[in-house]
Amino acid sequence: MEIEELIKKKSYWLANELGWDRISKENLGNGSNISNLTVITEPNLIEVPFEILMYKNTFIGDTIKITRKLILDLVPPSNKKGNSAFFIFDDKSNLNITESTIREEQEIKKLSNKNKFISMKTSVLKSTRFKEELATCKYFHFAGHLEKEKFQFNEAVTIQSNEIQKWNLSNIDIAYLNGCNGLSSSQSMHSLGVAFIIAGVKSIAGFTYSIPTEEAERTGIRFWKSYFETRSVEKSILSCKQQLKKLESPFRFTLINFGIPIQEDKKHKKILNSFNVITIIATLFILLYQAFKREEPKTVIDEVTPKIQATEAISTKQSKIVKKQKHDKKVSSVKVEENIRLELYEKFASTQKSNHPLESEINLIQSPSLKKEVNLFLNAEHPIYSFEEKIKVIKSILTKNINEANKEALIKNERSF
Repeated sequence: MEIEELIKKKSYWLANELGWDRISKENLGNGSNISNLTVITEPNLIEVPFEILMYKNTFIGDTIKITRKLILDLVPPSNKKGNSAFFIFDDKSNLNITESTIREEQEIKKLSNKNKFISMKTSVLKSTRFKEELATCKYFHFAGHLEKEKFQFNEAVTIQSNEIQKWNLSNIDIAYLNGCNGLSSSQSMHSLGVAFIIAGVKSIAGFTYSIPTEEAERTGIRFWKSYFETRSVEKSILSCKQQLKKLESPFRFTLINFGIPIQEDKKHKKILNSFNVITIIATLFILLYQAFKREEPKTVIDEVTPKIQATEAISTKQSKIVKKQKHDKKVSSVKVEENIRLELYEKFASTQKSNHPLESEINLIQSPSLKKEVNLFLNAEHPIYSFEEKIKVIKSILTKNINEANKEALIKNERSF
């Protein structure tokens, strides 16, 4: 499969950066089979896809139970025990997500008959209720739209990651964030995943990138089914990855989990040495990883010639701009890429205006920010929609009898998923 071959190329690159051939030869050269792998890493490197490293001509993420442990300069709380399963299902983002989370909820409820199961919808969830349940539950699960640094349950409830990291959530054994970018790293503040670990959550799982709704639904159900049978987070994550592999899904490489963090002292190093695992200290610089991320395999094929031409222009201009700005740590490479894509797309669209399939609808737009969202949505890669499908989505939204601010919000929801 073409995508698998592209991922193998990335695997060779990452192996060279880490010295993986030497590590695997020294630790696995005796021919023994390894079943567990612990990766010790800085919080800003959690997205590095160690799962794509190769051993015995196979991606290690497809056969080995992998967990990450974060290097932190503090000791999270650990004095509480939970007693319930608190699961939240998103019914506010869009119809596709709502229908999927309804099915996910129904299936997971069948699995949790031995646990006190509390299920809530984002449309009715209050901030106080969320904090109360989160402070006493043993298992936490969120299914739906996610952002890197916050929960946006509804118009009235926003919970930032920098607020969560101040809480004592040591009662939670497992938190599963089943949505796009749930465990992504963040440059402006701690991501949701890291915030939960700092707050004392013992283990957290989720995706570091966008995930198609159906695949998220399958993995959410599969994870808890496996966990209630095995009581092992690592085995359950591996089971989910194997399911995604059968579907030939590259998103299996973005499903990860963190364990209890590591403090840098002799006591913890001795404990680590007693485990039957390989420990890898990730020493990659963040710029190396950003280079990797900018080149990661695309899962959506360009459907039209104009979009291909615009993408080629973006690649050339982006490399020049990033070289000029890489000395400035405050510049987000993601934001740079977004701005370049928008600028080039708008310039290209202006030269092809007479052929643009949304010309008449776009000409009626008064709000500059709405025009920006339309162009970003049409030009950005999407894990679900083809370019033609994105045209249909935009047409549907722009023709709705609502104000432009609400149209912009709808497009943001579709684009951010």
